[in-house]
Amino acid sequence: MQIIEAVTRSGVGISPGAPILDAAKLMDQRGVGALVVVDDNGGPVGFVTDRDLVRRGTAGHLDPSARVDAVMSSPAVTVDAGVDAAEACAAFVANSIRHLVVTQDGTFVGVVTMKDVMPGVPVPTGPARPRSASVTSASARRQTPAKAG
Repeated sequence: MQIIEAVTRSGVGISPGAPILDAAKLMDQRGVGALVVVDDNGGPVGFVTDRDLVRRGTAGHLDPSARVDAVMSSPAVTVDAGVDAAEACAAFVANSIRHLVVTQDGTFVGVVTMKDVMPGVPVPTGPARPRSASVTSASARRQTPAKAG
């Protein structure tokens, strides 16, 4: 199967100079969690996720008018529309990513996710987080006070 056959819906592109607020609004309007950052010729130059907007934008104290290229991951990891699904799977693993930008003749044509290529296979969400000491010590303090006797 060629990877273009696994693209379930076309991806959404945005300019690198667009404000991050516009990126967030576009994600909300289109019901997507990621945008492909494309140059004037439609070539992918980066990738921005809702998580990037939060972690690098909002939590990074950027103004909503900051440019998308300030928070995007670059370069975009791409595969040609004609590659087979096995090669795309290898790209997911080799790059530790969940989205691949699909191109044809260097132009952005869609996005494919791990779920598109490997339905039914659990998608890793990141490393497990250790329980914080404050949570552990707070639960240890929950003791019934001793009765005075």
